[in-house]
Amino acid sequence: MAVAIFFALLLSLLIFIIWDRRRLTALTSREEMKNGGPPSKISKWPVYAGFSLISAALGMAEWFNPGHPPFTGRWASVRAVLHESVGSKGFAYSLAALAVGLAIAAAIQWRSDIPSRRSARAVAR
Repeated sequence: MAVAIFFALLLSLLIFIIWDRRRLTALTSREEMKNGGPPSKISKWPVYAGFSLISAALGMAEWFNPGHPPFTGRWASVRAVLHESVGSKGFAYSLAALAVGLAIAAAIQWRSDIPSRRSARAVAR
């Protein structure tokens, strides 16, 4: 198993090197190379979407296997309040609400990113 993980990491390193070399050859002037290239807009929607999926998965795990008091750990007080106010599935409900909120934020960020993608395509043509 360790050998397979090693080769997977080695392959991902090779893919990154090829991608980075292609990105660096796209730079034109020495000034851009000195500054590391022109600044690009960072898309935030994949981060929101990823955290939404993680929250949904944790919520499903909590739904099928809810915790019972006494709770321990950093979130013990939050879990205890949710358990007392909503019931045994209270923490799962809160994680589902968090997942929905993050999915909405991802959709909003994705929609606001569309004009920049269209302008980038127009410049490329």
